[in-house]
Amino acid sequence: MKPARIIVLIIALAAGGIAAFLASRTASSPPQAPVAQIETVEVLVANNEIGIGSGVQAQDFRWQPWHRRSTAFSNHEQRSHSHV
Repeated sequence: MKPARIIVLIIALAAGGIAAFLASRTASSPPQAPVAQIETVEVLVANNEIGIGSGVQAQDFRWQPWHRRSTAFSNHEQRSHSHV
């Protein structure tokens, strides 16, 4: 084997060893601080696509958490589920 290939092989093995060392060191680092919770509200959404003029029933809808700031209620009180 040519000396140049041996040198390249040694460099590749050293780089692989360094990468493995850094990866194992990163995996054992302490967990990150928890991310702040996003304020949500419950919004009524359709379970499936509803065609124009088609009738709907209660089971065609469901409540889903939604980011409060992206709703029309962002500065108002949350609506109650009893209005369905």
